[in-house]
Amino acid sequence: MGNTSRLATALTRHLTKECALYERYLTALEQQREALTKFQTEKITALNNKRAKLIAEMKEYEKKRLELVSELPKGKDRRLVELVRDNFSGKEGQELTRLARTLRELVQASRTMSQEFGLVNQFALNMVNGSISLIWQGTQNVSRQYGRKGSMHESYNPTRSRQETVLREA
Repeated sequence: MGNTSRLATALTRHLTKECALYERYLTALEQQREALTKFQTEKITALNNKRAKLIAEMKEYEKKRLELVSELPKGKDRRLVELVRDNFSGKEGQELTRLARTLRELVQASRTMSQEFGLVNQFALNMVNGSISLIWQGTQNVSRQYGRKGSMHESYNPTRSRQETVLREA
């Protein structure tokens, strides 16, 4: 039983730290979303770097958790909640079950928020690219666009000759 108690303590400590890490990640995502809506590019870049570090840290914590769980019977084949239920009892089991469920909820929330942020970010990039494309097309004499079935359409924008735009008298 000593090994199980040691493992329960290590797993409790680890899951607590991992939950705190996921909460920091969710906070960073929320801050980045706010910065994106306010067009604060420096803050977005700083938060992007912070998120990248947190993601790397989350991967390390996941590896460590899998190492701890692999010490249990059938640890690699089953879910954390099931392993806790089958291998731990009493207060240890209740605490580990609570932490496992909290971690699962945090992981699901981070996946959802990351996906939503990615979609908002992609929408913003598409808007910027579309605006740049419109501005660029306005500077061109001939604008070529591909239509359905791969056919190309050309439209001509009227432009003045160079002589018309030169000042004749100062």
